[in-house]
Amino acid sequence: CIVLPLVLVTELGHSLMVHLGIGMKVNTLTVVALGVGIGVDYGIYIYARMAEAMGQGKTVSESYFIALKTTGIAIFYTALTLAVGVGMWIFSALKFQADMGTMLTFMFIVNMIAAIIFLPALCRWLMRPTEVDNWQPPKVTACAGGRTGAGTGTRRRARSGFQAGALPAAVFSPAAAAAD
Repeated sequence: CIVLPLVLVTELGHSLMVHLGIGMKVNTLTVVALGVGIGVDYGIYIYARMAEAMGQGKTVSESYFIALKTTGIAIFYTALTLAVGVGMWIFSALKFQADMGTMLTFMFIVNMIAAIIFLPALCRWLMRPTEVDNWQPPKVTACAGGRTGAGTGTRRRARSGFQAGALPAAVFSPAAAAAD
């Protein structure tokens, strides 16, 4: 499941290189390898989270939802951050740097899309093609103040063990700071 999205994105990257007239040289090969390496990470993260949930008896759809809520968000923001940072290279006066900025931005974004969309579809098709899956994601309700979710968040604070005023006064006292 992890390798097929990588092969697809790598071939799309090669197609982009041909379209832009970027040859395959020692310098460009290392940049493509960097893009593939990031894609491997994305794929492993999504697959590992899905496999963990499926090992607990969850359906593929429910496993995918769990993976998206946790690892998927991290992958999205990581890809976005990397793509924006490297995307600035596109405006470089150095042709090689501008070309590699285009390549890496493309690889980061398309690898993210492949890991989040294509990989779970492959998992469904290859691992559990006959599974009957009637699972539906939980309904999101609007709360007072425009927030979504169920409740005001007081349960989360109570579960974490932290409550306002629960820290000892010594933490905030100047005398305790001077003693350190």
